[in-house]
Amino acid sequence: MKHLYILIFILIYSPSILFSQNKTGDIINEQYAKVLMNKNDGEILKDLGQHSLNISDFNHAVLYSKKLMELGEKTGNENYQMYGSVYLGQALMMKGYKHSAKVYLERSQKLALKLKNDSVLSSVYNGLGLYAVNIESDYYSSISYYMKGIKSAKRSKYKRLYSILLCNMGEVYYLKKDTTGLKYTLECYELGHKQNDPFIIYAGAVNTSQIYFLKKKYDKVLMYLREAEFLMDKNKFYDQTNVYTLFGRTLFYMGDDIQAESYYNKAIKYAKSANVSSLSNCYINYADLLMKNRRYKEAADLLNSGITLCNKKSNTMFLYQLYESLSKCYELENNYKESLKYYKIYHQESGKQFNAEKERSLNELKVKYDTEKQGNEIKQNKLELLQKEGKINLLIFILSLAVTVLGGLYYLYHRKNKLYLNIVRQNQEAIKREKNLYLQIKQLQGEENKLELAEKYSVS
Repeated sequence: MKHLYILIFILIYSPSILFSQNKTGDIINEQYAKVLMNKNDGEILKDLGQHSLNISDFNHAVLYSKKLMELGEKTGNENYQMYGSVYLGQALMMKGYKHSAKVYLERSQKLALKLKNDSVLSSVYNGLGLYAVNIESDYYSSISYYMKGIKSAKRSKYKRLYSILLCNMGEVYYLKKDTTGLKYTLECYELGHKQNDPFIIYAGAVNTSQIYFLKKKYDKVLMYLREAEFLMDKNKFYDQTNVYTLFGRTLFYMGDDIQAESYYNKAIKYAKSANVSSLSNCYINYADLLMKNRRYKEAADLLNSGITLCNKKSNTMFLYQLYESLSKCYELENNYKESLKYYKIYHQESGKQFNAEKERSLNELKVKYDTEKQGNEIKQNKLELLQKEGKINLLIFILSLAVTVLGGLYYLYHRKNKLYLNIVRQNQEAIKREKNLYLQIKQLQGEENKLELAEKYSVS
């Protein structure tokens, strides 16, 4: 679901998250001590800002990012300003300050373009893509940002973020209920294994499980989720609520309500560390199970909790779905007055969503055009290459044919010439032999005449 983005968002920089916090604790404590001693070392502030994002400590992430930006402005170091901006944009987005977050993300984008830092630029595009899908529910702008991020990651050879961008791309297709996103999530998953990167494997496994859920291949869903759960526990990855909700939802659709409820309760245990989207999604899915078993009051309480949470945190991602489920719950309970009340709110909220989508229709067409254009360019390059290869092959064929024909003609000429010479020689030999025979005949005739004459004289 969308909430996985938040986990991916805070992990886009550091491979240190692949280790337990205990292994990095001593280094972080040492660096933190230096900051307390007012040693504003830019590299230390970068590490601390990055680490704070990794452990979801957004308050400290804001603190260190601001210090890093101030240091960059004071010393004229645009590199520090760039990193400070991208960290601050991420942290503020996680804290719900969406407008400020966008400002800092766009600022870091300008600096990354100016400094020609494709590594940071790919991260910025990833952040903007996450912002578009999480805050604005704009899937098409999100895909556009991810495509730009993938290009930047390729240029900078940033393999880790390239894999994450693929995963995020697949996630958007999942949200659009489009199973073609499977090719992106599987590539991320496979790259994770090739790079021996637990987080990339984890992200790929979770997202791949969701696409298989759309395909109703529940055995495969559970297979990938089990691998994700193993990596989550081993490496202390965050947002357990998301993974356990996915387990619960899959088992519910497989008809195992008891196991499904067990996983939903596990997901809620991590409510304090869960993000709003994960918890809201958990409430919606858990409520479906409760309504199926006619536990309407429990379902209504969960859904009302979700609505309160979303309004408090200004998170509209799942808000209209919460209203829809609550309306359905009251209807099943025969409380038609409350059902109608929340259905109207749902209709209003979903109407906003529809209008927003209508306004973005041009963006959708543009992204489709850009995607098609990129695909056509690839096809055109392949075609040109094939044409070049075809021309070369044709030239080689013509040359080969010419050599073959010339060789054949030479052979025929040589053979014909040889045959002619043999005929001439044979004719010459025949003429010579004929002359010899003629001379021999003449000689024999002369000898016969002499004998006849001798016999004549001897008789007389």
